[in-house]
Amino acid sequence: MVLLCSVFVLQSEGVK
Repeated sequence: MVLLCSVFVLQSEGVK
């Protein structure tokens, strides 16, 4: 679960 959260955050920042 933590891995998915970190990946989602990283992708979110990447989109920005």
